[in-house]
Amino acid sequence: MTEVGIRALFFPHSRGRVAIGPPALAGTGGNRQDSGIEKVVIGIDGKRASQVAVDWVIERAQRSPLQVTLLTAVDPLVSDSTDCLAMKAAYQRIRGASPGTVVDSVPGGQPMLEGLAERSKNADLLVVGSHPHRSVRAVLSGSLSAELVSRAGCALVVVPDDWTPGGTAILVGVDDDDSSDEAVAFAAAQAKSDDKELVLVHSWRPPSVGLEGMAGFVVDPEYLEQDHRARLAQVIVGLERQELKVRGVTELGPIGVVLESQLSDAALLVLGSHGHESILGGLLGSTIQHLLHYGSVPIAIVRNGSRWASSGQ
Repeated sequence: MTEVGIRALFFPHSRGRVAIGPPALAGTGGNRQDSGIEKVVIGIDGKRASQVAVDWVIERAQRSPLQVTLLTAVDPLVSDSTDCLAMKAAYQRIRGASPGTVVDSVPGGQPMLEGLAERSKNADLLVVGSHPHRSVRAVLSGSLSAELVSRAGCALVVVPDDWTPGGTAILVGVDDDDSSDEAVAFAAAQAKSDDKELVLVHSWRPPSVGLEGMAGFVVDPEYLEQDHRARLAQVIVGLERQELKVRGVTELGPIGVVLESQLSDAALLVLGSHGHESILGGLLGSTIQHLLHYGSVPIAIVRNGSRWASSGQ
């Protein structure tokens, strides 16, 4: 079998390409190129999770200029609303910690999912807190997960309620096809902006060869591993030219397990997809729930064709 045939068999999502690799790095956020200010939307409720999301945004605002929009799913005219009070508190905290940050609040009146999806169309980042027993966390751990990811018009960041500042690396999952290209570009921009190491994580698994007539066909696992490592190395070389400190991790096993093994030093985990395919498709459901519950690392999901992706190339 030719090398092209081997690649088609063992990299079925590549559609004939050798396509691990990001587009050119173009700043630290897609729409920031227009005004120099990153536009961030935060989902707010009365629980700790959304307040920790605010903490994450405050830390970001202290490094670069932001325009922040606070969104609740309640009517702010109801004075005793817990969510309304939380939004007021978030406004005061952001303004107090970062006086130069522009902060707006959006009246409630529609479900959180609908409001977040609508506001994300004109944002660079959509940020939500996550908690095991709250609806905000269910956005990515339950039936709403795929819907929000596919409907968000920008990069989505989920901040676990036990997050604290720290971490020395930006971690990004790299797939065989182009579904992670925008995620790699996003992660590279974050690493450059935050002066952190960029860690590219790629996993591989032996294929299930069950095609008729292929019973006697055997591919050397060592060759397969070397090929994966070589392809990831090409991406690393390109990123190093952009004066980034880059490290690659290539391991045998499910991508979720491999990513989890690298989370201890991560400040942010970045994932990419076409919508429901590839890395994200494999993580939606039990694995992404496990990652959210596992530790205190925020997760950014950058969908190809989102606002950041389309303007950040």
